[in-house]
Amino acid sequence: MDYYNILGVNKAATAQDIKRAYRKLAKEHHPDHGGDAARLQQVNEAYETLKDTQRRAEYDAPPMQQQFHFNTGNVNDVFHSFFQQRHQPQRNRDITVSVTLDLIDVLNGKNLNIQYSTFNGGQTQANISIPPGVDNGGTLRIKGLGDNSHSSIPRGDLLVTIIINKHREFERSGSDLRITKNISVLDLIIGVEVLITTLDNQSVNISIPPGFQPNQMLKVTGYGLLNPNTRQPGNLYVAIHPIVPTTSDPNLINQIQLIKQHLQI
Repeated sequence: MDYYNILGVNKAATAQDIKRAYRKLAKEHHPDHGGDAARLQQVNEAYETLKDTQRRAEYDAPPMQQQFHFNTGNVNDVFHSFFQQRHQPQRNRDITVSVTLDLIDVLNGKNLNIQYSTFNGGQTQANISIPPGVDNGGTLRIKGLGDNSHSSIPRGDLLVTIIINKHREFERSGSDLRITKNISVLDLIIGVEVLITTLDNQSVNISIPPGFQPNQMLKVTGYGLLNPNTRQPGNLYVAIHPIVPTTSDPNLINQIQLIKQHLQI
């Protein structure tokens, strides 16, 4: 498999060139955009190899495994052994699979039992643990669960590409979450207490102060997703969408006009 060709770069490509090509192809082949999951697996496999300096060097020019001395044995046997060792990989190949999660799985983590094919056509399965806070399009490397076609060398790794379904209410930004709440402009003027339901279905009461502007957001600390680096939860941000009530009552409209004049708005 030509990893450079898969990513559409040449062998002189820099790390930034490879990263840019990967991001473009990962977005193009992502199932959320109507892409091909099998093609995405190839793109991920190519990127995982070429982004790592040592693995890329081994892929470009596999090192010689052994030096030979011609002091004993048949010369033909020595050459046969040399070329066999020269092309023998250090370990079996990695296998890339994709799993689809809901946003609640990102919050809590999830254990999955997955089935996949090895390169010799065999079928295998594995129990894997998806940790909280994984990124959409990210890849988890699980050691020793990849291809096992060659029994004489170590097994490859399993690369698990994460695909996260969009949530109908919550938007994600890193470890933070955002939700939109509809509030009457009258409540924004006088202030109001509102009940927010978090991603994990907890009820949180928040206070909107008088005069709150629609372009502001309220922060609910600690109700976001886990940050894998800091091991701390992110925040939930509540965006306020103003609702303007309608009325045809002339008396009420007149009162509103008086209030507007009083407030000089």
